[in-house]
Amino acid sequence: MSPAKVEKIRQSLSVLPDECASQVLEYLQFLAYKVEQVSVGDSEDLALWDAVEANRSHCNQNASELLESYKNGEDFLAATAND
Repeated sequence: MSPAKVEKIRQSLSVLPDECASQVLEYLQFLAYKVEQVSVGDSEDLALWDAVEANRSHCNQNASELLESYKNGEDFLAATAND
């Protein structure tokens, strides 16, 4: 944060009554928590998306290893009747 912004915040705080100090502090703690959560959330989202992309890549390279899927039980029974 720039020194000018810090000074502007200090000036704004100086005009508030002392009774507001605890509310201001709680709000600042809330903002810090919110910023931290966004940062953590973004990195978790990126890690999850990397895992999804790695799984897609693996599936594309190893299509023969994929499990077959069927629309319903009848399709499954028909496909496995000769096994």
